[in-house]
Amino acid sequence: MTSMLMMKGELMKSATKDCITLTYYVPGHAQPATATIQKMCDDGTWYFPNLFVPEDMRNRGIASLLMDELTDILDEHKFTLITGVYPTGDLDYDRLIIFYKKYGFEELDYEIALIRYPQVLNS
Repeated sequence: MTSMLMMKGELMKSATKDCITLTYYVPGHAQPATATIQKMCDDGTWYFPNLFVPEDMRNRGIASLLMDELTDILDEHKFTLITGVYPTGDLDYDRLIIFYKKYGFEELDYEIALIRYPQVLNS
């Protein structure tokens, strides 16, 4: 998937063996957009506690850019990712589910949980 980024900035990645954070800095904005995943267990399952795009930076392709980068990492390392869906502000549950499903997430039996299994890379 390719995002339609409409706000220029700088993407940074920081990684340890248990945590990966993607940060998108936009000049003139106090808060960056971030996506963080954390290792849950040694079987390749990770947890996605945080995808945050400040309100004044939303609807400009930044969340899509972060998800594109994140899914590349997940697929490259064959990580399974579990996340909860927690609507805030102008983001409702249905809108978030649609967004996550674009990136290969599937709904679990629990109402607010999604899972994404590694996808086959096309090289």
